[in-house]
Amino acid sequence: MIDGDAVIKDILGWMLCADPAEERIYKRLLGRLADAPTITVKVAEKKQNENPADEDYSDSYYRPIIEHLNQKAGTKYRWQSQATQRCIKARIDAGFKPEDFFCVIDKMCAEWCGTKMAQYLRPETLFGNKFEGYLNAQFCHAEKKPAQPMGSFDTDDFFEAALARSQERGMI
Repeated sequence: MIDGDAVIKDILGWMLCADPAEERIYKRLLGRLADAPTITVKVAEKKQNENPADEDYSDSYYRPIIEHLNQKAGTKYRWQSQATQRCIKARIDAGFKPEDFFCVIDKMCAEWCGTKMAQYLRPETLFGNKFEGYLNAQFCHAEKKPAQPMGSFDTDDFFEAALARSQERGMI
């Protein structure tokens, strides 16, 4: 009589085998399985509509974070989006708290709103792999000028800066 546990161990060993081309292992398992009693293995089934990001978190995490982003950045992201929830869940799993998300949103909106970087005020960017860098960043909030179209050139600023450098160097 064949031990069912030994057969399972052999199958698992074969499945994890680094070289699946070893036919002798495969043939040996097939021979043993022909004589083995039927083994029922129960596999936990996942619901089809289940969102993997929802396993441990409810909308109490996702909704306030995305609503805060939408309010600060003037956007309309959906907190129910799986991509958005995946980004947030990854940071929470890394040990970040909801307050950290609010801090990053506030910092980056203060820094990027009104600039050409405003287009990056989205969950994928803010809550991605640079999240900790954004959280710990020290930004200087310089006066923001509207972005100039490519090819335009502000001659007044150029000449003022050149004049100031010349005066500093004692050339004038």
